[in-house]
Amino acid sequence: MRILLVDDSSPHRRLLTALFARSGHETLTAPDGEAALAVLEKEMNVDAVVSDVRMPKVDGFQLCRTIRNDPRWSKLPFIFYSGIFTGDPAKTFGRDLGATAYLDAK
Repeated sequence: MRILLVDDSSPHRRLLTALFARSGHETLTAPDGEAALAVLEKEMNVDAVVSDVRMPKVDGFQLCRTIRNDPRWSKLPFIFYSGIFTGDPAKTFGRDLGATAYLDAK
């Protein structure tokens, strides 16, 4: 599975890339939602997006909304993870945007 990992923290991207690789997955990475959209435009074989919420330029919520509104990616599994935006209100908001899952990273 090819996973697009979106996080503005390079240590988090490295850690999650290593974890996904141990499970046999290939990762593509982006430091924010704007870069993630550029990756999606270029790489047609992305199987899922895993995204942080709080990022510069285009945050995770905006990224999810954009992906869900584009017919090319509207069915792409989208998973949020955040250590800041946690709890039921954040999860509800993420799911209302169309996220497949929302993980509290605390």
